[in-house]
Amino acid sequence: MTGDEADITAQTMSCIPPVSLQEDAHPLKEAHDFSIINANFPFPTDEKALDIPRLSSILLAELPPKEEASRIIDIYYQRSSWELCPVLRERLIKEFYIPCYESRGSSISYHKLALLYIVFAMAMLNNPELPSSGSLARKYCTLSRACLSIDNPLINANATVVDIFLLHIAYGFSSDDPNGYAICEATVGVTMKLAYSIGLQYVSLPAMPSANSLALSRDPSLWNMSPEETVNRRRTMWELISTDLWMCLLSGRPPLTNRRYIDCKTPVDKSDLSDSEPNYSRGKHFFSAVCLWRVLDLGHAPVNKSTYSAVCKLDTKIREWTLPKTMTAPQFPPVEDGKTVSIFKRATMTVFREVTLLCLHRPYFASALLEPPFDPIKSQYSRSLMAAFASACTIVSRVRPLFDKEPVIIMRISLLWTQCFTAAVILGALV
Repeated sequence: MTGDEADITAQTMSCIPPVSLQEDAHPLKEAHDFSIINANFPFPTDEKALDIPRLSSILLAELPPKEEASRIIDIYYQRSSWELCPVLRERLIKEFYIPCYESRGSSISYHKLALLYIVFAMAMLNNPELPSSGSLARKYCTLSRACLSIDNPLINANATVVDIFLLHIAYGFSSDDPNGYAICEATVGVTMKLAYSIGLQYVSLPAMPSANSLALSRDPSLWNMSPEETVNRRRTMWELISTDLWMCLLSGRPPLTNRRYIDCKTPVDKSDLSDSEPNYSRGKHFFSAVCLWRVLDLGHAPVNKSTYSAVCKLDTKIREWTLPKTMTAPQFPPVEDGKTVSIFKRATMTVFREVTLLCLHRPYFASALLEPPFDPIKSQYSRSLMAAFASACTIVSRVRPLFDKEPVIIMRISLLWTQCFTAAVILGALV
């Protein structure tokens, strides 16, 4: 190893928090019930296999003190919420945090407690300043799964259950569990089915269904819901759709739903102090609806017969895409504690557009290299060659500064590293 390489290695290692000797020594490690619960996830464990009274007492006892819980929630919105945020902070405090701490008894909602615990887990996962953060993240994630075994999410399905599973998907992608991706794929499938199962059969609206059987895929305005509930349900559904579509782009699998079956409008949330850039999530959802779905149709469908001109037209549409003025909200400078989220949002807005373009042009880039006349510049797909090269350069140039600023967080974001590797292969093929 050269001197320069040694310096780089030392700088990188200095960014990684020390590992505690007690990393796995949390109170749930030897508990038999929790081992069964983790093994069965994303499906709930049969109550007959669990000691429910003991499990319930542990779930309540493991809640951190109220003031500490508030700080953990702040960490989540300061460092993790940019990636996936089905519940904004004001709503989380009002509907989940306060009820869980004021109802610490038989009246507590285990679904609300499950959501609170998985938010704690996400916060600890991205809190490298605390040496035991990894152990705490795993503990809170296990506690969230345990709550779902007491109040079965498959039987008692509702929009909150979908929010919980969405956060578990985000946790699985960011954790160091070697089976994390496989669990996430299974979980997103279960979550999509749950979103449909709570009322998709009411296509022709024959009657007013119960509150728990309303289809997330149908627009909530059809049910005469309050404006707040309508926006919440739209956000939940489109966070799920966006998550599924980006997973499709990474894995190459087809989407779990079709645009023709979704009439749920993209959400326009009211102002929330935890989100200094509301246009980010609005843009993510609208971009998924207008551009990303079409890219998957063109690039991943094996029976697709679209012409190359259709690909070029979609390229132009993606490059010219902007958030409609009717959906644009005023933005304000982030507070000091929110700068991490702001940094990632601003960088990834560009990266995600370029990733989409890269995936659109990647097959034609390969054809330009491998097909006659074996001169990429003279190939009929030369436009894709140049587009893939430009996107690869942009992805690498945007991700590298993120690593310099937040090395621990960015090392957990598989989408960025996967696409960075793809960009590096493309650049290497042209050198």
